[in-house]
Amino acid sequence: MGIRDRLGNQLTISRAMPGNNVPITRITSPSGRWVDFSYVTVNTVLLISQVRDNLGRTVSYTYHPGTFSLKTVTDAAGGVTESRVDIGPDRHDQGPPRHRLPHERVRCPGTGD
Repeated sequence: MGIRDRLGNQLTISRAMPGNNVPITRITSPSGRWVDFSYVTVNTVLLISQVRDNLGRTVSYTYHPGTFSLKTVTDAAGGVTESRVDIGPDRHDQGPPRHRLPHERVRCPGTGD
C-alpha cells in the first residue's frame, strides 16, 4: 500500500497485516529512507510508543497510566518533555505538552487561578 504524489513519487506504507485498521509498522520514501513505528496497548487501544528512522534516530512516547494522555516525549538527542495531567473536579485543559519546571503552577484563565 502506498501514497503517490502528482509527480509519481510513492511513499510505501507497511502494516503488520493487510487492512486499513491495522497499525502502520513502516513508511518508506522513494529514496529508501524509512521510519518504523512501535506501539503499546492502553485499554485495548494501540498507541505509538516509538518512532525510529533509517539513521538510527529514535523518538519515544509514554502515556499516563490507564489513559491516552501523553506523559513524556524523549527526542532523538535524549531530551525529555513531560506533560502533567490533573485528575479531579478542578481539572483544567492545559493545552499542548511543554517542558515544566517542578515548581511551576498551571494557570487557568478565567478561573481566578
